[in-house]
Amino acid sequence: MFRNDLLQVVSDNEKINALAKCSYSQLLLEYGGVFARMKDYDQKNPHHHLDLLKHSIKTACNIGSNGMEDQDFIELRIAALLHDIGKLNTARIKEDRTVYYGHPAESRKIAEKTTRL
Repeated sequence: MFRNDLLQVVSDNEKINALAKCSYSQLLLEYGGVFARMKDYDQKNPHHHLDLLKHSIKTACNIGSNGMEDQDFIELRIAALLHDIGKLNTARIKEDRTVYYGHPAESRKIAEKTTRL
């Protein structure tokens, strides 16, 4: 995943929402395997009724600029879009439900590596 690609996508809600309409193959080609795996991923959590990609898209779209500097706004939206990307690497079954212990740190590691921020 390249930072410049994300900068263009997260600057506009319409572009962010368009990610949900992309196929897995399109996401794989444009943003890489780690990002593409979020598509249709069921979090199996009563607090998250959306798949992981749609949840992340919704989170990013809910970030308003609120007078922030453009750079801060864009970086916050990138963080919101990638905030749960580490869930897939940390998913474990515990007492018949999926848990994601350590996913914030894993998400940060993946985001830093893949976006070259």
